[in-house]
Amino acid sequence: MDSLEGKIALVTAANRMHGTGTGIALELARAGADVAVNGRYHPPDDLPRHEREADWRGLESTVERIEMLGRRSLALFGDVSRPEDVRRMFDQLIEHFGRIDILVNSAAQGAPGVKLIEMDVPTWDTVIANTLTSVFLCSCEAARRMIRAGNGGKIVTISSRAGKVGLAGFGAYSAAKFGVSGLTQALAMELAPYRINVNALCVGKILSSTLRRRAERQGVPIAEAIRRLEDENRNEIPLGRLTTPDEIARAVRFLVSSDADYMTGQSINFTGGRIMH
Repeated sequence: MDSLEGKIALVTAANRMHGTGTGIALELARAGADVAVNGRYHPPDDLPRHEREADWRGLESTVERIEMLGRRSLALFGDVSRPEDVRRMFDQLIEHFGRIDILVNSAAQGAPGVKLIEMDVPTWDTVIANTLTSVFLCSCEAARRMIRAGNGGKIVTISSRAGKVGLAGFGAYSAAKFGVSGLTQALAMELAPYRINVNALCVGKILSSTLRRRAERQGVPIAEAIRRLEDENRNEIPLGRLTTPDEIARAVRFLVSSDADYMTGQSINFTGGRIMH
């Protein structure tokens, strides 16, 4: 796989110690890119116990890890569902790095277990804003900057199997992720003349920070939580296991490299075979 040396990337939702966004940011840095990272600010006392015990400090720690790899980084705090935050974030990025070559949309939010017929409008609006509107805002802002620079670019969104198959109890999230697939195709068509590729990666169950936080709340050891989750899903996942942020990160690295220059408008399954259409 080719190097990303000299590329400038932005990864949203890269503030969790074991999160998908953090894993992607570190992988792009290992490939040679300078990486700006976005996330909301959380006071230290609000962080999960396992992060506090590891002296994790959110975006600041992600930046430190990127810099330890010999790459430049920048923490961009903000809510990517708010247009004013997104504009300010990209202004800061361009002022610091001069351009953007790669955007990875990793931010999302669900409302697990809430049936659509029981869901209130504020909850629906929050899920759509954080999972779909955020992708629209960040992708369009990045595309405008890429078009002005005239050097092409790559946009990748972390989507979900919920964007391929509607899931009961995840109705708003499924609607948002199906929307991501349509947005990906429309943007790919509009941005192709500018050599900007737009793709999405539809991932399945992940061994990530969300699982660790859930286990922590339930008082279950993380190893036990992983075993239970894999047992529950083993018969539905042909490869028989969950994926990891590192595996997702390597797939993203391919999609933002020149090896994927002829791929655009795709919502690619990354579910261990659970979804094959």
